Amino acid sequence: MTRNIEPSDPDMPLAEDERRRSFELEDRRWEARQQLRDWIWLAVMIIVYCAWTLFVYLTEPGLR
Repeated sequence: MTRNIEPSDPDMPLAEDERRRSFELEDRRWEARQQLRDWIWLAVMIIVYCAWTLFVYLTEPGLR
């Protein structure tokens, strides 16, 4: 029961069954490996931020 939708129809870019099927599929971003990769990236960003802040604190003469 799909209907052909013209690209100029901004309200419904996908057919109803395509929309329903897309919500049933699981994204790769929820896999354990991808979550681990995201946590590692977050840890790296925090470490870089702390290192930069410490560097600025130690090199600025008026802050200590």
